[in-house]
Amino acid sequence: MKTMTELARKEVELKYARIEAEKKLEMERKRWEVEELQQLRSYESAKAVADAVFKLEEKEKSPDLLDLRQFEIPDDTKEERTRDYISSLSTASSECNFIPLPYSFQPVVKDEYASSQQRVQPGDKRLQINPEQGAKNSDPKKLEEKIVTHASSITPVNPQDSRPTSSDSPQATDEAHHQGIAEAIAEGMEAARLPTPQLKVSSGDPLDWPTWKAAFESVIEKRTVNSNEKILYLLQFLSGPPKKIVEGYQFVQTQDAYREAKGTLERRFGHPAVVAEAFRKRLENWPRISPRDGIALRDFADFLKTCELAMRSIEDLETLNKQHGNKQLVKVLPSWAHPKWGVRVRDYQLKNGDSKFPPFSEFVRFVTEIAEVQCLPVLSSLATNESVKESKPRIYKGRVRPRRNGEVSTLAARVKEKQAIPKDEKKVYCHWCGSTSHGLDLCQEFMKKPRKEITQFIIRKGLCLKCLTHGHISKENKCESVPSCAKCNQPHLTCLHMDKKNNTDEAERYNPEAAAKCSQASSAESSHTSEDHVTVKCTGICSVEGQQDGQDQSLIVPVWVSSSAKPEESVLTYALIDSQSNATFITEQLIKSLMVDGVKSHLQLSTMHKEDEIIQCKKVQGLAVADLKKQVSIPLPKVYTRNAIPYKPSQIPKPEVALQWDHLNCIAQELMPYRGDLEVGLLIGTNCPKAIKPRQVIPGADNDPYGIKTDLGWGIVGREHFLPLRTVDSHCGEP
Repeated sequence: MKTMTELARKEVELKYARIEAEKKLEMERKRWEVEELQQLRSYESAKAVADAVFKLEEKEKSPDLLDLRQFEIPDDTKEERTRDYISSLSTASSECNFIPLPYSFQPVVKDEYASSQQRVQPGDKRLQINPEQGAKNSDPKKLEEKIVTHASSITPVNPQDSRPTSSDSPQATDEAHHQGIAEAIAEGMEAARLPTPQLKVSSGDPLDWPTWKAAFESVIEKRTVNSNEKILYLLQFLSGPPKKIVEGYQFVQTQDAYREAKGTLERRFGHPAVVAEAFRKRLENWPRISPRDGIALRDFADFLKTCELAMRSIEDLETLNKQHGNKQLVKVLPSWAHPKWGVRVRDYQLKNGDSKFPPFSEFVRFVTEIAEVQCLPVLSSLATNESVKESKPRIYKGRVRPRRNGEVSTLAARVKEKQAIPKDEKKVYCHWCGSTSHGLDLCQEFMKKPRKEITQFIIRKGLCLKCLTHGHISKENKCESVPSCAKCNQPHLTCLHMDKKNNTDEAERYNPEAAAKCSQASSAESSHTSEDHVTVKCTGICSVEGQQDGQDQSLIVPVWVSSSAKPEESVLTYALIDSQSNATFITEQLIKSLMVDGVKSHLQLSTMHKEDEIIQCKKVQGLAVADLKKQVSIPLPKVYTRNAIPYKPSQIPKPEVALQWDHLNCIAQELMPYRGDLEVGLLIGTNCPKAIKPRQVIPGADNDPYGIKTDLGWGIVGREHFLPLRTVDSHCGEP
């Protein structure tokens, strides 16, 4: 049945994938046709403009268009020369085709302007007149009157006035118009060369919704006309709750489907009240800034500036102008900034009255100023030097002693970070044979002795069981050395190595790959047989093997994990909230998914199974965890990597489990359905109290599982139902 269902689902997906591919090909073909048509239109327009300009230039260069206004006939000889010219026309011989004028015209212009003009010399063919044309006008009197009238009307021309202007010349007007067309074409081609904006997948974060909406409208909506295609693009670029909203609209084959889907998304994720609440939540959960962290202070100032800009269009953010809203923001600032803000508030009240409080914009300006000061290169270098100076180890009596890190222990486990220990530059000496060529740990004669005798000898000599030196013993935890066995590479002396054949029981109890994180041990329930049974309750995802009729529920919640380097990219995983662990662990697979890396480190891990075990790992900083709805974001302290965090799928709270109990029915809808593709990639301990602090508890009856709510979501703790257990085996894996 499951196979048939999966096959039907695949067929539907294949059908719509083909339709989507065909639509995309059709869209691309139409887009290229439109671009080709636009280019052809631009080419034809430019060609027509070039032809018109060429014709105008050829017409202007024609000799028939000689402008007589450039020349002036002297007044004293004007009439006389006119009569002579007319007389010569009437007596012209038929053998002479052209009669040259006996004088030259002189233009009445300035020298510098006339030098650039072409002078007309006697005999210029452009001024010669065809006798056949003169024969048509054979009346000398009428011709004389016309020429005299025309000559008398000629006036000197101002060279500056004779130059064409853009407002009077049709050619200049056409050139400006053609230039505008060319510029528009160039701008269009430049815009076509720009890279297409990248549209990311949105999960419905109200703070990112306006940006995503604008990008979707620019990249998809303006280029797509069909409503069904827009719905398909919405499904492609949405995830989580927004995608679930749009999924139903793909079955509505109307033009209003996209508009209705977009309106629903806007009301759900882009409403001003929703965006304002997201801004307030982000500000409330902002971590406190350390005194010398100028970068974090500048990031806070940038986000405050974003809130200030959003206030222009979101009225619900006006609450940030109130005094009670400002108190929460001041707590985020370093302690040295509090009195400075107090001085700024007092100065504002002196100017505007004691009842007035500085607006949010004034607070933003204040934080921006102190952030710029803290990020000055001079102060940054001083802070770096001080941090380096503080990190130097102290020197005691000529011996380098590394700084001791804070150590917190619980009933379940004790985790302590180890640092590299400089090797002592002492002479090698064997306390057994007195040789100076090897130490006691490498003495072959000494290692042949029974282990009990070896241990008694080391204790009798007052030597440490870790470093074989005087002055301290390992039980007092005063030795910082990390021994390594030459036979098994385990953290113990080589002379104390035991083979399994010599001590089978002890070897079986020791499992180097299981560093348990158990919270408490309690007496087990007695079964229906006469034997006593012991069950270990372990918040480190320990479970009772062979349990068939019961299931244990642990506080495991789905969370989003992100890094400070790429806060917009988060990974969904399950997180175990362990109140008996004093450290936070993360799997190496999750670190790879986040594309971050850490620094190599050593941990001293103490559990019920083994004490003071040294393990190698990586220390990672700058991570943050958010709940499933991304309404609460909590910065994580330094976390340590492990290969895996053991768990069983049955221990993850599910809605089906909550529905089996009347007192837990109300939280069934708050639990995410089980995701088999997700693993427990995070273990959060007491060094992150905000994440493990209970906010609400639904106890139920004495032996019932109870519901517990943290800032990261609801979980169920306890056994689903109780039946006698028929096994004494229990296991707990290392984080």
